[in-house]
Amino acid sequence: MLANANYSLKKVELDGYPTEADEDFSEGDVKDLVYCILASIVSDIWRKTGRNVRLIREEEIISTDNEMGNREEFIVADRISVTEERVVLVMEGKKASIGEARKQCLLAMRDCWDNNAIKEGNSDAGVLYGFVTTGKDWAMIR
Repeated sequence: MLANANYSLKKVELDGYPTEADEDFSEGDVKDLVYCILASIVSDIWRKTGRNVRLIREEEIISTDNEMGNREEFIVADRISVTEERVVLVMEGKKASIGEARKQCLLAMRDCWDNNAIKEGNSDAGVLYGFVTTGKDWAMIR
């Protein structure tokens, strides 16, 4: 984890911590920071547990009724087999509004929960976490 944490720190040292005070601050800055943090965590989980977890960027989440779709900045999936994976974490980053990010994250979590339950063949879809951030403020949803 230390090597991955160092990578995240180097990213912040080189680019600076993204804040609205910067003229060039964009949602892309938030996404890059989140990617560095999540990549460190997912890599550490993989090394310590041997679980086949994957960090997926810009993933489209389709609802079980195929009527709604949502593109989520990041998801972490636990690959159960070659053809099956369960989403365990949904991450949404927004430049200025954690409330807007929360709404989008909750919709994606609902769709992931439904899809996980269908894959499991029952109503128990396991635990699903959601995180929202502006880069400065962070909130967890469970």
